[in-house]
Amino acid sequence: MHTLIEGVIFLSLVLGGNATLKNLNMIIPWSQRRKLQLLILALPFFPFGFSLFCLYHFVEHLCLAGDPLWDELLASMLALLTSTLLLGALLKALLSIFLMRRFLSSYRQRATPDIHQRVDRLVGGRYTRPIRVCLLPIHHPIAFTCGFFRPVIFLSPWMIHQLDTHELNAVLAHEVEHVIRRDYGVLFLATFLRDAFLYLPSSHQSYHHLQREKELACDEQAASTTQRPLALASALTRVWLHGTSEGHSFSMGLGQPLLPQHSAMKYRAERLLEVPSPLPPQRSNRYRWNISGIGLLVLIQIAFFFFGMKLIGCNPEMVIMHLLQH
Repeated sequence: MHTLIEGVIFLSLVLGGNATLKNLNMIIPWSQRRKLQLLILALPFFPFGFSLFCLYHFVEHLCLAGDPLWDELLASMLALLTSTLLLGALLKALLSIFLMRRFLSSYRQRATPDIHQRVDRLVGGRYTRPIRVCLLPIHHPIAFTCGFFRPVIFLSPWMIHQLDTHELNAVLAHEVEHVIRRDYGVLFLATFLRDAFLYLPSSHQSYHHLQREKELACDEQAASTTQRPLALASALTRVWLHGTSEGHSFSMGLGQPLLPQHSAMKYRAERLLEVPSPLPPQRSNRYRWNISGIGLLVLIQIAFFFFGMKLIGCNPEMVIMHLLQH
């Protein structure tokens, strides 16, 4: 019965997350869409807490239900498995931080003052700290942003020498938007949540949406900042054609591989080439309804858990009091 309760809670989580993702197209602002995607990624912490709750009262022999041994063992194994995945995701996140810091300390060659002046103009006072631009000693097209509190834009000499002035400005504007949106930290958190709950399809779907839409949002804002959407489309096409001819996979935007995702890259370029259509009337209540729906789902899960535990003879309040006493 404990296993059934945990299974129903996880199932409701998946269905609720999928329903929210289907409504994303009704929400226009990128910031609101990103908040919902992160919320979906973080939702599994609630059923994960319920699993640990069950494991604790099994270990302490506080359950009075007298359920069969297989039910207790299966529920305990599920809790241990999810805890192991969470610990593995945490260790992976710490390793990535260590590697990122080593990477930042290895490449300190600053770009020319002209590049920094361009970046300052593109920022336009929207970011409080100066954004550093460093060069990578790689003869291939690469541009990405790295770092939490003091993000750094990395460029390869290829981007500076092969792109014209407008194309380079468009690429820099795209990376500046990643810095302003703090996409590196957001994606780091999203990756940790995806890895911690990789057994949930809603986590993979939400992560995919988040990773894809951060590029579209930065493309859109970069085109608005430079007033030259064709320049960014041309830069993307140049990078793609170079990689296709050389047979390499290069990066633009947070170090994400660009060339293996031909359809995504083509879609980004086509969006920049399209004439902007008038935006539909904004339905601001869509975002509030989704947030309210997620909150209601959490309350239902909590109520179902406590009701189900009492139904089978367990006393959750007793377990909580026992835990607080320790």
